[in-house]
Amino acid sequence: MGLLYQLPVKHDPLDDRIFFKDDCLTIKSYGLPYIFWAYFLGICVVVFFMYLAIKDPIEKIYQSSDVLNQYLAHSVLATFIFIPSFLLFFFFYEKVLVRSKNRLEICHRVFGLTLRKVNVAFKSNDQLILQHHLDSPNVAKIRAQEEFKGFENKGYHELYIQDLENPRKQFLIDRNSRLGELKKLQKLLSLDS
Repeated sequence: MGLLYQLPVKHDPLDDRIFFKDDCLTIKSYGLPYIFWAYFLGICVVVFFMYLAIKDPIEKIYQSSDVLNQYLAHSVLATFIFIPSFLLFFFFYEKVLVRSKNRLEICHRVFGLTLRKVNVAFKSNDQLILQHHLDSPNVAKIRAQEEFKGFENKGYHELYIQDLENPRKQFLIDRNSRLGELKKLQKLLSLDS
């Protein structure tokens, strides 16, 4: 989610998304940019007009005596409620990292409620692993011409923490298209900082 929800990578006294308290470092992700609210509003308007277009047929189907038709009407109405509700969760999603001297906690929250929480014993900076992913190079990369340099697919990078108890198990901390940002986050999360 780091490509969409950015984590701060340096401590700024004016920024309330990163702070130290009781020998713990807490980092909270930024929300979505305001333009996404316009997208959300546009999607809600489209869903509303779709509902208006099928309102009368759905009412007729619901009033029939067939149980299958009533189930179909309920499922269509539930879909119209589910789409905006599900999209609204993206605006209130927050990733929280809490690093103390012996553990790293990765917490995913929506509306302040914890959906998923991972606690990993953190005893060495070697547990923080940076990986580069490039799904497929594009035509600009294959041609290797100077005028196409800006269009090359550079992939993305991921920062993981390795579990001490099970070395094959890794937990994703963040992902970003810029390696420098993840290196700063890695340094910020390191035990030396």
